[in-house]
Amino acid sequence: MRNAHEQFTTGELALFIGATVNSFGSRGIHISHLETRAEKSGQGWDLLADCDATKEQLIAAATDLVQNLDSLTGIALYRKDEVADVPWFPRHIADLDNCSHCITKYDPTTDSRHPVGFL
Repeated sequence: MRNAHEQFTTGELALFIGATVNSFGSRGIHISHLETRAEKSGQGWDLLADCDATKEQLIAAATDLVQNLDSLTGIALYRKDEVADVPWFPRHIADLDNCSHCITKYDPTTDSRHPVGFL
């Protein structure tokens, strides 16, 4: 199983959400996050599904959706790269409150591994 993101573009949102959940469920795909937003052109909707599935399961579910929905205009598949995870880094001053356990100052005189004569 892989963690994948699948994006669909459609015109009829309520019908499409139901069809997506049914198609994914019938193929044994676990959806962990479902997000909808208006398409950039304003003509339809984008649906982003974060799910755990094999490549074959995703292809089968996408094929079902293409065959059953005429309003489906686009499909994109993204695979999460497990290796490229970036460690958390504070981006706002309020995030520094989460770093209170970190040592942010280094003083060689208090480091027992540092030779005293080389200050």
